[in-house]
Amino acid sequence: MKKYVHWLKINGCTSDEQKQYAIVADYLKKYANAKATIYHCEFHLFHRIVKLECEQNWNDLDMDVNSFSSRLRRLVRKPANIFRPKPFYVPEYLAQR
Repeated sequence: MKKYVHWLKINGCTSDEQKQYAIVADYLKKYANAKATIYHCEFHLFHRIVKLECEQNWNDLDMDVNSFSSRLRRLVRKPANIFRPKPFYVPEYLAQR
């Protein structure tokens, strides 16, 4: 199967930050062959960028992105100002809620 790469932005300045992380975590549980990497943004300290590698293309992505029910955004291309890649995780302060 062909692998697709999607770039997602988690907005850490909103009240639904936990929901945004949960959407990505649920997707990874549902699709075991998907892989996610999380990056820090250079100019936006609270935002996180997620690189999602999966077998679903742009139109068929089974995830709640770019909607009114979530602030999780799918970006058109890879952001230039990202650094410190790590395997996807839910931050400790959100996991305890």
